Amino acid sequence: MKAATGEVVTAEELGGGEVHSRTSGVTDHLAEDDAHALRIVRNIVATLPDRAPLPWSVEPAEEPKVDPAGLYGAVPVDSRTPYDVREVIARVVDGSRFQEFKAEYGQTLITGFARIHGHPVGIVANNGILFSESAQKGAHFIELCDQRGIPLVFLQNISGFMVGRDYEAGGIAKHGAKMVTAVACTRVPSGLLLWFTTPRGARLAARLAPAGRMALTNYLTQSLVMALVFTGYGAALYGRTGAAAALGGALLFYGLQLAASAHLMKRHRFGPVERLLRTVTVWGRPVPRVVRQER
Repeated sequence: MKAATGEVVTAEELGGGEVHSRTSGVTDHLAEDDAHALRIVRNIVATLPDRAPLPWSVEPAEEPKVDPAGLYGAVPVDSRTPYDVREVIARVVDGSRFQEFKAEYGQTLITGFARIHGHPVGIVANNGILFSESAQKGAHFIELCDQRGIPLVFLQNISGFMVGRDYEAGGIAKHGAKMVTAVACTRVPSGLLLWFTTPRGARLAARLAPAGRMALTNYLTQSLVMALVFTGYGAALYGRTGAAAALGGALLFYGLQLAASAHLMKRHRFGPVERLLRTVTVWGRPVPRVVRQER
């Protein structure tokens, strides 16, 4: 401080507890020691209201009827090879049951209802590149889930919207913007699951920017909450035992609690510190494992 401004000041005078509790008002409480701080925290927690019940019904969780270990073969290694995303959905949702929405229309985007670990979800999964029809279908389904209070799950491995003279003339920008706006304005918890970590896979999220300055932040911070759910779901289900399975179960429970809390408190835009604390980042490509054996 002296070298920068010439001011001689102690650490306590510059930013100590007395300064921030009496003068600046940055802190709400001043503790004399750790024991006093813990008592203050207990008193604060005691004033918090009881958590309300979940706004949706939860049924007993079921294992997918289609072997989840097949996920490693359902998605081809070559991103140019087509595949049916329904094969992925069948290996993730409870009982492999999926009630598809508008199955015959806009077939490059698959939408429908299912349950994951007993919780109802609306699934939006790309089955190729997005056209005007699939974008309109996606916007319709997202708005429907938002009205019904059903959490959304996005399964994504996409290179963006279709481009070309005919598609531009057909209003791809307008129809794509409808889906982007629907995603940005949704009020229910939502989760994003990317199964190929390629640069192209992030373009759909990047296209949320035209919906407003907070669109991308709103979308990603909601997704981070449910990322905990899928991280825990995968760790607990796909062959991980012992401490890893316990951690997976804890992440699953914690993620669901955060998702419910975010919905009930309508806090879908977390601060940077909260966002950091609620983020789970997994580096590296998953290694195929044997499905957990029943004990």
